[in-house]
Amino acid sequence: MFRKICRNLHRWIGLLVSPVIVVVSLTGALLVFEDEIRSLGSCQFAETRDSAFLPPSVLERIARQSIAAPDSAWQARVDYRGTGLSAAVILFGRGSLYNVYLNPCTGEVLKTTDQSRDFFRIVKSGHRTLWLGKTGKTIVGVAVFLFVPVLLTGLVLWFPHRPGLQTLRGRLLIRRGTSAAKRVYDLHNVPGFYLLPFALLLALSGLLIAFPGLGGPAPGAFHSPGRTPQPESAVPGTWFRQTDAPFQPQDSVAAMLFASSPRGRELALSLLVPASGNAPIWAIVNPGADGTVEGAETRFRREFRYFDRHTLRELPVSRPENRPFPEASGREKLLRMNYDLHTGRIGSIYTKLLAFAASLVCASLPVTGFLLWRRRTRLPRMRRG
Repeated sequence: MFRKICRNLHRWIGLLVSPVIVVVSLTGALLVFEDEIRSLGSCQFAETRDSAFLPPSVLERIARQSIAAPDSAWQARVDYRGTGLSAAVILFGRGSLYNVYLNPCTGEVLKTTDQSRDFFRIVKSGHRTLWLGKTGKTIVGVAVFLFVPVLLTGLVLWFPHRPGLQTLRGRLLIRRGTSAAKRVYDLHNVPGFYLLPFALLLALSGLLIAFPGLGGPAPGAFHSPGRTPQPESAVPGTWFRQTDAPFQPQDSVAAMLFASSPRGRELALSLLVPASGNAPIWAIVNPGADGTVEGAETRFRREFRYFDRHTLRELPVSRPENRPFPEASGREKLLRMNYDLHTGRIGSIYTKLLAFAASLVCASLPVTGFLLWRRRTRLPRMRRG
C-alpha cells in the first residue's frame, strides 16, 4: 500500500512539475561554469602589481562618465577584487544595469557591458523566474518544493520488491543489449540513484534561495568593538593614489578596511553608497577570495559591514553575514554556505562538476519519466486496438 501511494505521488507530481524542472535544471547546468567562462575575457584582468589603487569615488566617477549615467538617478557599487584583477563598477537605476570593468590603478575602462543583454543574466532570469517575473519566481519555488517528495518517493521505488544480487545489479548498472524501453528505464533509475544526494542538495538549497524565510528569523544585532583600525593607520592617502578630487567618505572606509586586513590590497572589497543622504555606507569584505575570478565570486566568507557616512563609525547589523565566518554559529554558517552549495562554488572544480552532473540528471529525470509513463498508457490502447 505504501509503495502504491509513493508510485502515484511520484508519477503525478512528477508530471505536474516536469516542464519547470527541465528548464530550471538546464539553465542551472549552464550557470555552473559561469565564473570560468567569464574569466576567459581579458577585461577580468589588469596589471596592478606595483601601483596604488585609485580611490572608489574616482573609479565610480570614471564609470559614470563612460555610460553617461546621471548622478542622482543611478547608484553604484565599486568592487576591488584583488591585485591582478580588474575593478568592477556596477551601475544600476531606472531598470537598467551596467558593469564597467576598469584598471584599478590607472582608471582605464577595459569593458562596459549592458547586463540586460548579458547571456548569463538572461539564463539566470530563466533559472529563477522562467522569464515571468514575480509570478515565475513563485512557480519555480513551488515546483522545486514539490520536486523534493518526487525525489524521495523515487528512492522508495528504486528499492526492488525482491532483494537479490542480480536484481540489485540491474538497479545499479545500465544494462547493454536491452530493448529501448529498458534502456529508458535504466537511464531513469541508475543516474537518479547515484546523484540523488546532490539533487536533493540542489533542491533544498534552491528552496532557501527562493524562500529565505525558511532559514528562520535573522540573528540578533552583532557588533564587535575594536575591529576598525586606528585612524592614523587608515588615511586614504596611504592606500590610494592622490588625485585632484578630494577624498570622499567611502574612500576613508575602504582605507580602513584595507588597513585592518592582513591581506592589504589583496582583500576583495565592495563598497556601495546609497543615494539617501543619511543611509550608511555598505561594505562587503571577502577575506576568502584567492585572487581569481572564481574566488572573488565565492560568498560564504563575505562579511557585510555598515558605516555612518558622517562619522565613519561602524554600525551594528542584524543578518547572518554580520561577523567573520569562523565566529558565526552553526546555523549562520549553513545559511551563508547555502548559495555556494547550490552553485557548486563551495569547493574546487570537482564540486562544480558534481553540481553540473546533478543538474543534467535532474533535467533528464522528467524526460525519461514522461517516456516511461507514455509507454504505459499507450500499451493498453495498442492491445485493445
